[in-house]
Amino acid sequence: MRNEHKLKRRRQMYCLIRKNAVDALGGEHPNAVWNQMAHMIIDEVWFKAVVNIQKRAGWPNLNIHLWDAFKTGYGIKQSLAIRRLTDPKDGTASLMAIVNKLISNKPLLTREVMVGYDETPMDVGPLFQAMANSVKYENGDQSDGEDQYPEGVRVGTADPVATQWWSDADLAHAAFDRLRNAPLSEPRLPTDPISGEVLDRLKTALTSDAIGRVRYQCDKYLAHADLSDLSKGPASPTFNDIHDSVATLVAVKQFLLGDFFNHSGGSVVPTFQGHRFENLSVPLVPPMPVANYREVWDEVEEEVEAWGDVDQSRRFGIHS
Repeated sequence: MRNEHKLKRRRQMYCLIRKNAVDALGGEHPNAVWNQMAHMIIDEVWFKAVVNIQKRAGWPNLNIHLWDAFKTGYGIKQSLAIRRLTDPKDGTASLMAIVNKLISNKPLLTREVMVGYDETPMDVGPLFQAMANSVKYENGDQSDGEDQYPEGVRVGTADPVATQWWSDADLAHAAFDRLRNAPLSEPRLPTDPISGEVLDRLKTALTSDAIGRVRYQCDKYLAHADLSDLSKGPASPTFNDIHDSVATLVAVKQFLLGDFFNHSGGSVVPTFQGHRFENLSVPLVPPMPVANYREVWDEVEEEVEAWGDVDQSRRFGIHS
């Protein structure tokens, strides 16, 4: 009785951890991991598509101002998103926070807890037998005077509910099988633990050199203006570092939802938006005589210069 109570308690604890993790990964909250990553993926696809279009066109001359704004905006947005999604702090909607939570609760990660948290049985044999017993056999279509099935063949249909119960349970156990050290051919034991290597691989992926360079850039330059000695820091990240980091985050997210929590991972790339390419060649401003550009510049310059007028800046003092 004590062991059953202990197992029930462990399953309740894991159930809460799993619910919070699945909600953080794919829930409706604006900060949920997938809502963050959806924006990352769109930016990633657009950036790669634009570069590939340039390559296909033979690298033509571009509007350098628009190109600088485009690639700079891409780099900063992706870098800060990578930093958010690898934030180790508990309570944040990040992949690293989820992995750290799993590491700190590693004793819970056994078959009888991870598979059985929702009352899935440890032995799927009775469920399979129940499905087999539910089969209703047909005699075949004899409307043309002939049996459409070979002699001796019986075609039947199992009860869909019984089939679903067995299929869900078998898939849950199969998902756990991929997380344990024992060969797939070994018997399934309720006390099977997941391999510690699984969590180690996840943490290693989320602390890769590429992600480290991106995070350092954010911490010292983008999110903060650090004045300490930066000479010992890692090299600045490249666009390939950003690409590799985004690919890693997608793989970790898909693994956690799919293989680890036995939940639907969903597609990666949002709906095709190729029709928007038609607008990429539209200029930012219409062609005008240079005098018109100068007139507009002067207007803006006058407005911005006024921000630094003496009357504006001296408002912080005691006496003007």
